[in-house]
Amino acid sequence: EAEFVEIDWDNKIMELGAKTIDCVWNGMTLTDEVLSAMSCSNAYCNNSQVVVVPADKAADFQSVDACSALNFAVESGSAGKAEVEKLGYSFTEVKDQATALMEVAAGTADAAVIDSLMAGAMVGEGIIALVWAAAGCAIYEKTGGLSTGLQESLAGGQSAAVYDVCIKTMGSVGVALAMLGVIACPITSGDTAFRSARLTIADWAGLDMKNWKTRLMLTIPVLGAGAIISQLDYTIVWRYFSWTNQTLAMIVLWAASMYLFREKKNYWITAVPATFMSAVSATYFILAPECLGGFVNQKTAEGATIYNTMVAYPIGIIVAILFLGLFLKATKKPAKA
Repeated sequence: EAEFVEIDWDNKIMELGAKTIDCVWNGMTLTDEVLSAMSCSNAYCNNSQVVVVPADKAADFQSVDACSALNFAVESGSAGKAEVEKLGYSFTEVKDQATALMEVAAGTADAAVIDSLMAGAMVGEGIIALVWAAAGCAIYEKTGGLSTGLQESLAGGQSAAVYDVCIKTMGSVGVALAMLGVIACPITSGDTAFRSARLTIADWAGLDMKNWKTRLMLTIPVLGAGAIISQLDYTIVWRYFSWTNQTLAMIVLWAASMYLFREKKNYWITAVPATFMSAVSATYFILAPECLGGFVNQKTAEGATIYNTMVAYPIGIIVAILFLGLFLKATKKPAKA
């Protein structure tokens, strides 16, 4: 039975030579060093290295020379490290490409050099969102600072707004291509979400997913739950989605803060927004009608909601202070050996 172990990627050739591992199963650049040290499978994709910088600074770094003063985060033993080293630029080695991106997001590195496939997967959706936002801002009429034209189009549903943007900018052929993308992206995202849910449940329950019967046993109830949710009012589902996104951002920020603390770096750059997001998530949970809002809010005779901020705001602040206190207490504990 195969046994999978994580290794220091920079030591892959040494680990293989010492026979502490039998083979390396991972994507890697087929350099002369790699090809001379091990037998490799045939190349199965063409990749390249790209520089990732914060979006607000991208315009300043459009050439190799313009990047010379940057401090890069690179994966140890990677092609990205080799390129930066060859150019003589300043860099910090990290364990993987995801960590390199986290360093840039945290502001502890100016840029990261990673595989183009990885970069596309991590930042592509943000670009798509910006394209649609720009299209909406450019096309629709504004009255008194409000996008009245967009509101009118959205009255026919979100799909009507997408169709309207496409037909005005690209014509009928563009509509077909754009609609394919609009349909394909949610389908693939849904597939990923269902698969992730199944694998998460399997991990919790300790179930072996190699057996098709076990996979089917989990797949059917997960798809059933999705079918039930699809029958609900999407305006309500979207509110839950918004809150879980906020909460996920809070969790990731706290996790990043602990990571930076353990790496002996400035963790306040993520701990402060994590504290803020803790207050936001808690406040929303108290005020939102789909959460506890039905218990704490009131309604006027006309049916308008009066949000009880006198209760929600203090609770949000208390939760934020509590989470910050727990984080600071955790930083005082000695690290496990």
